[in-house]
Amino acid sequence: MDQFSQFAVKWGILSSGAVIGRFPLRRLGLLAGVGLVVASASLQEAWATDPNLEKRRNSCSSVTLFEVAPQIDINRARNQPMGWCYAYSAADLFSIKLGKPISAVAIASNYYRNIPKAERLREYRSAGPEDSFLGYEGGVNRGVLNAALLDGRVCTEASVSSEFEVFRPDSMSRSELRDRSQRVNQEYIDSVLDLEGYHSVLKHWNREKSRGRQLKDTDCSQGVQPSEVRRVADRLFPGINIDGLMEIASRVSRDEFYSEVVKRSCEPVLIPKQWRVYEWEPEVLHSEPRGEDAAEITLTVIDQQLKKRNPVMIGISSETLTVPESGYRGKTFRDIDHSVLVVGREWMESTQECYYQLKNSWGLSCKDYPSALCKDGVLWVREKDMKTMTGAVTWVQ
Repeated sequence: MDQFSQFAVKWGILSSGAVIGRFPLRRLGLLAGVGLVVASASLQEAWATDPNLEKRRNSCSSVTLFEVAPQIDINRARNQPMGWCYAYSAADLFSIKLGKPISAVAIASNYYRNIPKAERLREYRSAGPEDSFLGYEGGVNRGVLNAALLDGRVCTEASVSSEFEVFRPDSMSRSELRDRSQRVNQEYIDSVLDLEGYHSVLKHWNREKSRGRQLKDTDCSQGVQPSEVRRVADRLFPGINIDGLMEIASRVSRDEFYSEVVKRSCEPVLIPKQWRVYEWEPEVLHSEPRGEDAAEITLTVIDQQLKKRNPVMIGISSETLTVPESGYRGKTFRDIDHSVLVVGREWMESTQECYYQLKNSWGLSCKDYPSALCKDGVLWVREKDMKTMTGAVTWVQ
């Protein structure tokens, strides 16, 4: 078996039904695999005539961040419930650097707390009521990392869960997968809104408790029973009891309630005080289409950090992942609407190209990435595509 077919088997292309172009190879069956193997000989003969091949191969030494934190699964994507890609990328970055799974929801909550309300109203899209934790989504990579460093700690995933249902997408159609993902995400949003809606009830119960009244599970004086509040709270925060919720509700407003519950539930992991946030943001992003020089420098910045075994967050247009060959088409910084984490680099002999490993946060499916190699929602993207799709590059050291 030659290198091309070995690569196909290694990444599950022939066996797992991953998508290349628009066609799942599983559907093409053995014939597709045979065609690829036969085609590889002529392709490799053509590649042998490339005078820069050796130089390009040598400049793409293999880098994986798995060895930095082997207990962190960098080869499996998490599933963000709403526009918190920035928080999931940041959580994966801190997970690798701190060696423990870190909560993305807690990072989003901390970011929310540190943004003045006037700025939230002006800058961020509404996903719920204005006085809700879910009222604002979207964020800035540099901002979310700075907010975490300002707080001096992040929270473990075990104490504040960011994954609300993990399901295998292999046997689902694209529409089934979309419907299932939307249902899970909506259940999370509904649970948060329900818990926030109990704020006044919990505040009332706390007043009654201070007067010596014993709260019973059958109490329905406020239109809801304590058992129902516990059911919702246990799904989001199994480590906090109803007395803790009542105490928090008694001292904070509704729009601060959820973030305070996250803070109370948090099992903290301290961030080293000497860490700082750095960012490479080509000026050309703000006014001009991307030039080749800016693209080369941007990739050099990423390579420098990977050599230091340091993950980097990059801002991209989400369309570059879902639309084949779309490239970075925007002419302003605001066209960047998505964040992913770069966690590796490898030279692929099968294609004679350098690829970068991107940890996304759209779940385990590979059905939405027609132009990238994918396994469990983690992508391998060609160097030339990285040059056209990458905006700002942000990291911590």
